[in-house]
Amino acid sequence: KKEKNALLSTIKIQIEKLEAIIQDINDGKTLQKEDVNQISFLYECDFDIDQCGNMALLSGGVNSALSNNPFIAKRPILMSKVSEGSFVPQHTISVFNKMLINVEDNAFIPDLSKWTKDDIDTHTSWQKKRNEHIRKQIESRNI
Repeated sequence: KKEKNALLSTIKIQIEKLEAIIQDINDGKTLQKEDVNQISFLYECDFDIDQCGNMALLSGGVNSALSNNPFIAKRPILMSKVSEGSFVPQHTISVFNKMLINVEDNAFIPDLSKWTKDDIDTHTSWQKKRNEHIRKQIESRNI
């Protein structure tokens, strides 16, 4: 029973630390290195992050503000930058909010706190379909 109580106490402390970090993220604060270490599990992934479906079109300033934060931190920072008047393409905003139109085959995972391999695959699929549509439009005009 003592071990169980000690474990529960440790878990409670970790949850409180995570809640404080989440509050900082929601308040638009930049994460400190120790905060990033606390949430390092959010960075763990088993997929290649350097693929087209995981890329966003951003200005250098907005991209720098997002840094290497996890998705849960990037979304509020991006929305803050938009509300401050920074230009962010509508497509990028739609991707960060998982609201692309005409996503039929795959749908984004509705959880806005994380960006998953399925989300990357959904975005990649959308890009391929959109590129194919544009290619057909161009070809039809060249005939």
